Amino acid sequence: MTLSPEDKELLWSKGRLSWKLDSSQKLAYDQYRTWEKSTHEARLRGEALPGIHPRVFIFDEARRTGKDFKTLLIKVEDAYRRPGSIFSYGTAYQKDVSEILVGLFEKICEDCPLHMKAVYRDAWRGQAAGLFFPNKSIIRMIGCDRGADNLRGRFSNGVALSECGFMDSLKEVIVSILMPQLQGDQRATILLNSTPPLVPGHPYDDLFVPDAHERGAIVERTIEDNPRLSRAEKDEFIRAAGGLESENCQREYFCKRIRSATRVVLPEFDKTRHVKASPLPKYARAYTVMDPGMRDLCGVLWAHHDFERNKVVIRKSWAQRNTNTNTLVKVLRDTEEELWGGPSPLQFWELDKFKPNPSLRVSDVEVRLVTDLQQLHGLKVVQARKDDKVSALHALRNAFLNDQIEVHPDAKEAIAHFENAVWNKARTDFDRSDLYGHFDLLAAAVYLWRHVNRDANPNPPHGITVLNSNDRDRVWILPRHKKSKNGMLDTLNQFLPSRWSRK
Repeated sequence: MTLSPEDKELLWSKGRLSWKLDSSQKLAYDQYRTWEKSTHEARLRGEALPGIHPRVFIFDEARRTGKDFKTLLIKVEDAYRRPGSIFSYGTAYQKDVSEILVGLFEKICEDCPLHMKAVYRDAWRGQAAGLFFPNKSIIRMIGCDRGADNLRGRFSNGVALSECGFMDSLKEVIVSILMPQLQGDQRATILLNSTPPLVPGHPYDDLFVPDAHERGAIVERTIEDNPRLSRAEKDEFIRAAGGLESENCQREYFCKRIRSATRVVLPEFDKTRHVKASPLPKYARAYTVMDPGMRDLCGVLWAHHDFERNKVVIRKSWAQRNTNTNTLVKVLRDTEEELWGGPSPLQFWELDKFKPNPSLRVSDVEVRLVTDLQQLHGLKVVQARKDDKVSALHALRNAFLNDQIEVHPDAKEAIAHFENAVWNKARTDFDRSDLYGHFDLLAAAVYLWRHVNRDANPNPPHGITVLNSNDRDRVWILPRHKKSKNGMLDTLNQFLPSRWSRK
């Protein structure tokens, strides 16, 4: 499009700059503006909007598709369209403000009339760095690696976050710091852009992207959608990244969520292979395993050993922060009753009688909690073995590799922990996550595999059945099983010819 200086000045004055975008960027821009208009109108009508974070819109795009150029252009438009407004633009790293955003701003504003052009100012006396417009609008520019609190403010007309898949504490930043600033402005939105995070379990992937998908508030772009690259250039970059099958290429250029074998703790776990809903056996030993914590999550697994199939089945899971003993006891009792109690309880035979489940409760070494559970609430708990952690983890990995563990779909928290657990950068311990804490359910699974008795047969001897399910110690021996076959005459009858006489 060729525009005259007069046309450009008019468009700049009205904050209409989408003519600077390529065809792919323009489609994404139009989708955002349409969503922005429809949600604003719905709020003015007093309608409740769907989703957990209805003010969030996402550009989930590959490298070099121009997501920051597009995002900054939108905020510059907003600054011209709404005189006196205050916006925030956060980057993952402070250096990106000067190295990336300022350069993009100069590119966007290269043909802006001088009397309309904003001025970039560095941070000074507590004032954040940013773009200051002649109409009194401001776009504050902040690197979140200097501390998320730098994004705090009394009021905001809208926020953009760049490469937020690489920001620490993203959930806290959006929910606790940014959202309260938008109160009072029905048009204010939070615009996110990023390529996929390097490791699984980031709130960008686990909270905000799924929610945006449900609301139709997300644009996805790969290297194939970039009209500025020729076919030969695309192929060149794909080859340089290791080819189509490489993790790096799939993540950076095709926005695939990859479980990197070098960072994930449990690479053998595969949802398509290990998550199944199998029927409960008639008899089985069941286990309750805990990894308690206050700073991290208190995680609990409920599982049983299917003796006939020789599989440990994780039936349910639970995880919560700042759990007190009373809450934990209620969860333990209610879940054990739900899974293994009721009119037809799950039992196992040991020595000379049926016994109720769980056959064993195991907890990480938290002496106070174990003592409280036993003395105050009558729940017997043994302390988990924690020697040779490396071997214990490798044993669990081998169990998944050999299909000796199944996870029921109801154990959603356990599935998330197994899939997303990653090592810290030094590979000395599990990393910590805003969502999953210290991946405590994975630690509980390590204890579970160590303490399950896979050799003990839970089935009763032939002929023994339950007489009364409410009294698990009473059994019934059928009359036909009381008849002796050990008498001499009975023994002779088994092998002497029928024509021989007997006395």
